[in-house]
Amino acid sequence: MLLVALLALALVQLAHLLDVFRYADHARWSSVLLDRPALFGIGAAAVAFIAVSRRERFARQLAAGAGGIVAVGFTLYHGIPFDLGVNNPYWGPDADADLVRWLTVLAAIAVGGWTVWLALGTGKRGRAAR
Repeated sequence: MLLVALLALALVQLAHLLDVFRYADHARWSSVLLDRPALFGIGAAAVAFIAVSRRERFARQLAAGAGGIVAVGFTLYHGIPFDLGVNNPYWGPDADADLVRWLTVLAAIAVGGWTVWLALGTGKRGRAAR
């Protein structure tokens, strides 16, 4: 189940990243594919997916970290209601996000939390059984 969560984590971030083509006429592949925070989150989910699939000893911690970073990152980046220059508020006085943009953000936060829950919860059960 953790592998499914990590795959969902990467895919929901990719969907959010590519959604820019739907609402921004100026969006170009070259700039979209160089979005560092998005690439970091997608990459963290991919690395954790590989680690979990290979049953590496640090895999669960890596998965929890990837899920936590994505959940907290999306919450701070889009959830703060005013512009700090390093974020993109989706609510507040200058917000312009539509339902699709909000859904991808909420999905990323939820899947990130689910990933953390699975990674830490399954790890605790595994240790208790030994």
